Amino acid sequence: MTNLILNSLEINEFRAFERLLIESFGRVNLIVGKNNVGKSTLLESVWLYTQKAMPSVLLELLRSRDEYSSRSSRVSTENLDNSRQTMWDIKHLFFGRVDLIDNPKSITIGPINTPDDTLSLSIKWYISETDEEGSIQRRPTEDFGDLPDAEPYIVTQIGTKPTRLQSLDRLMQGRGLGLPPSSEVQTIPSHFLKANGLSAEAVAQLWDNVALTDWEQAIVDALHIIAPEVTRISFVGSRESRADRIPVVRIQGLSDPIPLRSMGEGMNRLLGIILALVNARNGILLVDEIESGLHYTVQADIWRMIFRISRRLSVQVFATTHSWDCIEAFQKAAAEDIGDEGTLIRLENKGLGINATLFNERKLSIATREQIEVR
Repeated sequence: MTNLILNSLEINEFRAFERLLIESFGRVNLIVGKNNVGKSTLLESVWLYTQKAMPSVLLELLRSRDEYSSRSSRVSTENLDNSRQTMWDIKHLFFGRVDLIDNPKSITIGPINTPDDTLSLSIKWYISETDEEGSIQRRPTEDFGDLPDAEPYIVTQIGTKPTRLQSLDRLMQGRGLGLPPSSEVQTIPSHFLKANGLSAEAVAQLWDNVALTDWEQAIVDALHIIAPEVTRISFVGSRESRADRIPVVRIQGLSDPIPLRSMGEGMNRLLGIILALVNARNGILLVDEIESGLHYTVQADIWRMIFRISRRLSVQVFATTHSWDCIEAFQKAAAEDIGDEGTLIRLENKGLGINATLFNERKLSIATREQIEVR
């Protein structure tokens, strides 16, 4: 098995993970476990790593769980000043949600034993000063309690090399979200398909990336898993806004196209998966609750498609599920695929922290044949 972006992973101080080690991955990885053991958090950590903690990604991680103070937490923290308000928000990303002023921590994510490739994220306080030439200089300080001008900053590093210094207050105000990482730092192509699917705008964007290419037919072929009668797919709506465009399909025997969503939620889910997969070339695809909206009878064929296309496009896939049907379908497709490219990862909370147990294709085959519980 070659061309894997992540062969292993170590996560420290991120959300539910004080420390999590996963010693190996496959090309296609299915993550299972009980509620609240960190399945979605594992996907988030990989996304954060691939995007090198881009400000827009940090804010989306908070928004997706209603941890952003402009929404649900404003009332409970209304007596805090701005800097401490934003510290309240960002602490949700750190293990234990501790007060980061009194208990500074660093999130680290990266392959095991590769410090030069490890992403680190911490909160530090800086004073802004103007030098003799009129340029603003920032210097770190630990005396922020007595310095009213001290501000919290997000400090991002790859190894020992700083890549970004982002004002936490500006981040929470939605400013500076387009800041790129250092020109020396390359993000990894990745797409994160959440349980509730992609936005209409995101789906239209992904379609535009493959329309009129050889991959357009691959999209149709994937839809055949559920609806063999589909002959073509396109998007219609406003040319000015992708958010107003919707997917429509031609059906064999019908003269007019019909909205894809009218064929059921499974078709919409399948379209999102295949579009995200073909757009993740040489990168990573993350899918939360991959079985959502999909009948168990089509899941093996969907996994076969994922194995086939991910190998062809050098994509590494990470997905979560609660479903035994999904696990059986994954095992069946993995056993039929050439090479040993499928891995099941079970997360468990054993009291002293969350641990990962790995099942390669042979072990997973035994588990499913013997009906051994792995969820």
